[in-house]
Amino acid sequence: MGVLFIAPRLTAASQLWMRRMVDMVGEDISLLVDIEELPEAYTSRFETLILNRIGGKWPGPSDRLRKRCETYKHSRILANAVARADVDCVFVHFLVYAVRYREVWSATEKPVFVHCHGWDVSWDLQRARPGITGRTHVHPPGYQKAALTLPDNVKFIANSKTTATSIARIGVKPDRIAMKYLGVPCEDETPEKLVATSDPSKPLRILYLGRFIDCKGPDTTIRAFARAREKGLEAILVMAGDGPLKTVCEQLVEILGLESYVYLPGSVTAAEGEQLREQSDIFTAHNQTGGNSRQTEALGVAFLEAMAVGLPVVTGRSGSLPEIVEDGISGILFEPGDIEAHADALTELAHDRELRRRLGLAGYRRIRKDFSLGRERHSLRVLLGLELEPELSRQIESRPGPEVFNQ
Repeated sequence: MGVLFIAPRLTAASQLWMRRMVDMVGEDISLLVDIEELPEAYTSRFETLILNRIGGKWPGPSDRLRKRCETYKHSRILANAVARADVDCVFVHFLVYAVRYREVWSATEKPVFVHCHGWDVSWDLQRARPGITGRTHVHPPGYQKAALTLPDNVKFIANSKTTATSIARIGVKPDRIAMKYLGVPCEDETPEKLVATSDPSKPLRILYLGRFIDCKGPDTTIRAFARAREKGLEAILVMAGDGPLKTVCEQLVEILGLESYVYLPGSVTAAEGEQLREQSDIFTAHNQTGGNSRQTEALGVAFLEAMAVGLPVVTGRSGSLPEIVEDGISGILFEPGDIEAHADALTELAHDRELRRRLGLAGYRRIRKDFSLGRERHSLRVLLGLELEPELSRQIESRPGPEVFNQ
């Protein structure tokens, strides 16, 4: 089997999960496609194809013409790639790219798998734009209809039940949708923080790690932390990441007089993120439906990574989080917008080390069982036809394959 793997912006810092999938498919990749130049680490391993952009942004309506020309050019290039004898299937990341090149998929009988990631199936996704009053839609007119009318050889892969539900909501038949969770590294041995004796001389550390966007509620997290301090919480809050609400959060810390207790180091590398998790005692955010963006958390890899090292999680009952966090078992969920409940959960965990240990251990075990890299690798390879379903071969390790979504 040969896979045409379309991986837009593969080397972006936020696309670690995509790079992991490249490794999972590995030598079965016939051609690796990106829209940006790839480093030698990939060009030395794979045959690559770069869909170069037509230069610059053209003024006004002319830019729409540029985009149409660009799509036409790229479609011809992709059609030739899909027709190659060593390509048996196509694996596309992000529905927006599958929609953009739908004419290519219509002209082939080869199977096309579209990995959807949440924002690309948030049909009402909105954003604020500088100099424009109000909000604008991220997806162009007709996007939802174009997604629904993709040819029958196109199958949808959802990264959570929440994402799968969003796809089905527009009328895509359930048998065209498969659900495959992303996996994260998880050690075989119980994390050190769950067995070691805590040092009472060190302040409790609460971690927020992720984009500063409205559906993750970074500003509301700060308000909840401030309220928890009024209830007797003694801790520091580290908020690592960047995004449109970063400045708002910096100002809020100053207004609330929390400069000595809340730290915002900005974006961090994967290694720095790992170190922050190891140093922390609780992982938190205030997940909700974004007031401006209308977006919800499609999966929440940051939560998976936190649970994998034994951190108890506190966040809002929103998007995919109830799929990941079992309330009262591996973390604490509250109703979005309830700052008081968020503060109470932080305070309760801060004052009860045994509760932190119990929730953290349950979360770690859940990640090992349902969200390991090994399980994701197997599910992905089954979907792409690179491995058989477990029941079809006794030689395959007995792990569940991908789940076909049913409403």
